Amino acid sequence: MKIENNISAEELHREKQTSAVKQWDSYFLQTLLKEMRKTIPKSDLFGNSFAMNTFYDMLDKQIADNIAESGSLSMSQNLFKKMFKEQTQELQKKQIGEIYKKNSEI
Repeated sequence: MKIENNISAEELHREKQTSAVKQWDSYFLQTLLKEMRKTIPKSDLFGNSFAMNTFYDMLDKQIADNIAESGSLSMSQNLFKKMFKEQTQELQKKQIGEIYKKNSEI
């Protein structure tokens, strides 16, 4: 099946999966950074204001997004490969089942 701009449905699906996995990776890393930051004692030098907490939240999100986009941790890549492999196996089983069904009807 072809879609606009000569992108197949499978390629479009793969792009969406890649994006979703990177978003998950980013969220996981952001949570990890936030929890790690909690272990650092608070200092009077920078204060513990709402503005500083917001700044650190935004900083953690940006760091997490950059790491996830670079793929340097490869968590998202491994998850994506596993998801794609399982889907490919399911599709192959379905296709084999359909072929078997057609052959048994003949």
